[in-house]
Amino acid sequence: MFMFTPLSPVTIPDPKTISEMERLEGKMDQLSHPMASNKAPVDLGLFGYRPISRARYTTAGKKPLLPPGMHYSLTLAFSGGTKRFCVIGGQFYEEGASLPDGARIVKIRANRVLVRKQRFTSWVPVARKVEAKSNHQDKPGEKM
Repeated sequence: MFMFTPLSPVTIPDPKTISEMERLEGKMDQLSHPMASNKAPVDLGLFGYRPISRARYTTAGKKPLLPPGMHYSLTLAFSGGTKRFCVIGGQFYEEGASLPDGARIVKIRANRVLVRKQRFTSWVPVARKVEAKSNHQDKPGEKM
């Protein structure tokens, strides 16, 4: 014995909606497969983005080498005569020094440091100072 369940009522769209649907039906192919854009891609290299190229397998069994994470906290970079120094992760380093994760400091500039890890290099900018917000507002003539 079969049991039939009643169907829920379906409302029919008004004529204006139906004509809009018919108009869009001719454009559905364009909407589902938009044409490629001729615009040039945005260069995100200034923000540290490096696109990963497709892996090239030279010999069987070798895995592609992906860029390692190079997330360092650079708080200070300066030069003293012919030597250049920086502070990364609270530690003092000079140009050419090795970091604990195996990376090496290649170049030190006034506002950035070039770090090489494996076969990849990346410029690490000096972190911007974050001002501490204070609830106390100085008034003219007030002494601290």
